[in-house]
Amino acid sequence: MKGFLRVTIPTVLLTLAIACAITLWGNRHASDAGAVAQSWEAVATWVAAAGAVGALLYLGEQVKLQRAELAEQREELTAVREEQADQRRQLEREQAAKLSAWFERLPPTTSGTTATLTWRAHVLNGSNAILTQMRLVVLGKRGAQPRRSSGVGALEPGVPFTDEISTNLDITKSGQPPQWQKSYGTGSMDPHFVVLFYDNDGRAWAKLLHGPLKRIEPWHYRQDFQTAENALEE
Repeated sequence: MKGFLRVTIPTVLLTLAIACAITLWGNRHASDAGAVAQSWEAVATWVAAAGAVGALLYLGEQVKLQRAELAEQREELTAVREEQADQRRQLEREQAAKLSAWFERLPPTTSGTTATLTWRAHVLNGSNAILTQMRLVVLGKRGAQPRRSSGVGALEPGVPFTDEISTNLDITKSGQPPQWQKSYGTGSMDPHFVVLFYDNDGRAWAKLLHGPLKRIEPWHYRQDFQTAENALEE
């Protein structure tokens, strides 16, 4: 508005000064009443012109102010939306991160030339929302067994899920002393465990039992193994 006043006031004053000059000139040189009337008509014309100029300048200034206000409002709205999106992503990750998953090695059993190795996997939803379409995918190392996908479904908050995974091992090929027992005890034979699930807002995640939480693309249950392998490789 200050800029508007700096422009408008001098313009109006200049217009009025010109109008006064015309009036004086008309009074000096008028030889009859008709010439005086003409000079006053000129004054009226200039005054009207000054008013029109001032109105145009005022409207122009108002348009500029409105545009500036709209631009400022758009910037504020964009900043608010970005902040809300950041908060939403943070809440999503916090919710997904509250999924706990771990496994334990059970003592092996033997029968003749076969040893049975068993792992017990645990999944717990520690968030305050339902985690849906959950799958527990087990991948033996280097393509070995066990290889399995279990449908957990929807996991309520605070509800644990437990599953046992077993595989048989021909111990006649392991040599003497039985090297497989040492390998099993140290965990070198443990398979990969990957939990695939969707959060409450429909976003897909992969939780590695001995790795990070990863955001993944939506998948179909027939793609469990490929999706889990991709999560391990990334």
